[in-house]
Amino acid sequence: MSIETQLRETLHRAAGGIGQEHPDALVRSEGMHVLARRRSRRRAAVATSGLAALLVIVAVPVGQSLREPSGGNTAAPSVPAGDIYGVPTRGSLAGSSGFVDAVRELPWTGPGTDAGAGEFPDPPAERRRVVFVGDVAGGGRWALVIGPNTTQPTGDAADPDLQTDLGALSDIA
Repeated sequence: MSIETQLRETLHRAAGGIGQEHPDALVRSEGMHVLARRRSRRRAAVATSGLAALLVIVAVPVGQSLREPSGGNTAAPSVPAGDIYGVPTRGSLAGSSGFVDAVRELPWTGPGTDAGAGEFPDPPAERRRVVFVGDVAGGGRWALVIGPNTTQPTGDAADPDLQTDLGALSDIA
């Protein structure tokens, strides 16, 4: 017997052991039902996705048109200017007018500096405003006093692109 004949016989025996060529009707019908359900779910998913996309495509422009006035070009809403000088003094010591007046009169110099050196702003006492004065943790007292900035830079130093301390350009110190 040749190798070719042995191979053919082995393959025929293996093919005969596999069984029927087609599955029986019950297995086939169950498989078809599963396939039909998968296809039905897939169609429903595609339809739902398409409906959601259509809803977004229609709803976004409609929603934006409802938000905007019909004029098309709209001006930005104006923000009212804050009047820091017009607000009442805040803090736990705000009711003590004597203490508030004493804080307003304090010079605006740092430790070891000359009051007339121009290093720190020192607005006139009558133009200063005490915004906050109160007791803080640890037994101290803090105050926030504002006034016109008397040390604004001039010339090239006043250029915002060259200025390293943008607070120096403010009208309020």
